[in-house]
Amino acid sequence: MFKKTLALCVLVSLTACSEAPEGKADASAKQQTSATQAVHKNALYLPDGNALEVVGQLRSYTRIDEENGHLERYVFESSENLMSVEGAVYAALAKRGYVRKVRKEQAGLYVVSYMKKGSPSVTMSYEEVKPDTVPKVKTRLKVTWKNA
Repeated sequence: MFKKTLALCVLVSLTACSEAPEGKADASAKQQTSATQAVHKNALYLPDGNALEVVGQLRSYTRIDEENGHLERYVFESSENLMSVEGAVYAALAKRGYVRKVRKEQAGLYVVSYMKKGSPSVTMSYEEVKPDTVPKVKTRLKVTWKNA
């Protein structure tokens, strides 16, 4: 009796964990707009609904309301170096159809806009963190986009 109950529980939990049909998964990802829904297990859901795996921890979220929409800004901190973080982000976004435009490049700071047709531009600022200011953190990543 115990073995049958255990087997039934395992079967039910495995069934519950199976993937949703592709169309439903895409639709639910696009509906995620609040801060609590936009970040899940180190994945940031971009305005087009794509999840971007971020190496690091979310440190802050800011929503700035304006007349014609609002800005969303997420700040992550990572123990990886600046160009390593940017390289991983760029590779992931390029696979999803984004193109990159470098806005600013100087020692310790790299600002890039990632654009995809039909989706708001996403600006990312990669900032090198001095080792004496925040231990074990090498890069601060600020992700910003505007929602109309």
